[in-house]
Amino acid sequence: MVENGVLSFSKYADFDAFLVKMGTMNDKNYKAWSQNLIFESLYSEYVKKSDKSQSEPLNEFPDLNSINSNYAKLSDKRGIVFIDGYTYLFTSEEIKVKKGVDEKSISILTSVTNKSDYKGKGITSSEVKTFVKKSSQGRSAPFLYTQRGNYIRSNFFMEATLEFKQYNKLIPNGSYCDTDPFTGQVYCSPDYIVESMNTGTIDAKYYRDQQLGGNVRETPQRFEFSWTFKVNNGTPQTGVFNESSTDRLYVTFYDGPGGNISEFNAPISALDYLPTGTTLEKSETTFVFTN
Repeated sequence: MVENGVLSFSKYADFDAFLVKMGTMNDKNYKAWSQNLIFESLYSEYVKKSDKSQSEPLNEFPDLNSINSNYAKLSDKRGIVFIDGYTYLFTSEEIKVKKGVDEKSISILTSVTNKSDYKGKGITSSEVKTFVKKSSQGRSAPFLYTQRGNYIRSNFFMEATLEFKQYNKLIPNGSYCDTDPFTGQVYCSPDYIVESMNTGTIDAKYYRDQQLGGNVRETPQRFEFSWTFKVNNGTPQTGVFNESSTDRLYVTFYDGPGGNISEFNAPISALDYLPTGTTLEKSETTFVFTN
């Protein structure tokens, strides 16, 4: 499954199945899974940087350069994955894919950044959209909201960001061929099935407010998150995710077909003990929109 430090999947359906699996894993279980494979992922690197940044003066969380946390957990530190004989590069801005699974393909994907050169290098790409947009029938990805919970223990609070992105899956589908009308030479290129997708993430952090000294990251007893919503007025999407012993909850709770999002209700909270050490209090907020 791991080839020269890169995860390799024989079919796109297998990759999809592992994306779903990653969404059910907390950081502790994911660490055990990746260590068992001897696999260093983009997400593992992100967690290391996040832990290191806690002791630095700015105390800020690093950015995760991927579509979402599930993709980052399956990508190597460069964002690379092998799927069905193709090399994929997943970043927070775009998906790039090239036929072949070798160092040359990796080098081309990671070094060629001018989109006008993509076709000549055999690269197919798709943008990951992250700007804000509203729809009359509901919320149409991409959009982003940040909310702050109530204070507990006088100066501790949680802040959470809800984000939906839109992107297109590029699934290998053989080749298409054209004939040069002058020379008669046949040129073939990889073909892809394109599927429009939405991905929803929640990013919650717990802080101690030092007033003029700024906010300092802290670790609550646990985070609790649940959600329910509809896509294109279809079957409700529901779930629960709780995690302890972390100063940040970053969860991909939806990665599925795109469309209008409605009837959205997602409460999230950070629970921590009062100074007495016997009673848990919540800093909480709820993301709600009905249409």
